[in-house]
Amino acid sequence: MADNATTDGGTAFSKGGVGTVDLVVIIIYLALCMAVGLWATWRANRSSVSGYFLAGRDILWFAVGASLFSSNIGSGSFIGLAGTGAASGIAVASYELNGLYCLLLLAWLFVPVYIASGVYTMPEYLMKRFGGQRLQVYMAVLSLIIYIFTKISVDIYAGAIFIQQALHWNIYVAIVVLLSITAVYTVTGGLKAVIYTDTLQTVIMVAGAIVLMIISFVKVGGLPGLHEKYMQSMPEVVVPNSTCGLPNQDAFHLLRPADSNDLPWPGNVFGITILSSWYFCNDQVLVQRTLAAKNMHHVKGGAILAAYLKVLPLFTTVFPGMISRVLFPG
Repeated sequence: MADNATTDGGTAFSKGGVGTVDLVVIIIYLALCMAVGLWATWRANRSSVSGYFLAGRDILWFAVGASLFSSNIGSGSFIGLAGTGAASGIAVASYELNGLYCLLLLAWLFVPVYIASGVYTMPEYLMKRFGGQRLQVYMAVLSLIIYIFTKISVDIYAGAIFIQQALHWNIYVAIVVLLSITAVYTVTGGLKAVIYTDTLQTVIMVAGAIVLMIISFVKVGGLPGLHEKYMQSMPEVVVPNSTCGLPNQDAFHLLRPADSNDLPWPGNVFGITILSSWYFCNDQVLVQRTLAAKNMHHVKGGAILAAYLKVLPLFTTVFPGMISRVLFPG
């Protein structure tokens, strides 16, 4: 966008693209997250372990479901799913669609066992199930390492990239702002503050993603238009005698041949299922949301809501990513 370009709400910044209205929307969003987090902190019972780590076990089903979805879908997922969709097609959505069934498995099979054992964390469950503390410590340390290097760092970086692109801040300043806002309500309010802010963010994410999906499909001429134009979208620079960067001929196939280089069906069906079963049924972050539910009815209701929401990323994230390849082939 040219330096003197304008948006509907005001003049764009000189480095291009964000107008006054855009900036106001971002500020309102951050302020809403902070306000909801502080409100939940004020309401939270932090005087007990159950109150702080399990939100007093009085969370209703819609908040449980929204928090399950929001905890699983972050900025890294939006960028990763869209980018992989642009590069190779819809098969990457199998990670999300597979999670649909694993969430139901969590609510109907795993959570009753966790509740009956009276645990607050997964390492604690291992200690009660197998005895001793070695497994407990091992899982706690391993989980921290995995989350720091594969989840938290990616989400922080992806969120910081968005702020950098939108506001033209230094990326390290953006990271500090993200961490500071999150830490204020997370550390002081415990799980209840996290769940309520997750619920707010789920509403915003789903609404915004649906709007993005509609705009994207209109621009490309619907699903038939995407199917035709995606196969014709070529990068401006290609590697000679190589298929690198060229449209994937199986782009619109969820299940691909066993000899495919990109998500062959055995890995899709069996490999992703094993990964998803561990992640959705044994990961501390997700299990903790279900343990905070008011009762088993709310656990199952939340899992069903989150399972329905898991259908959306194919349409709201992967397809727009593929459309971006059509609209911006360079």
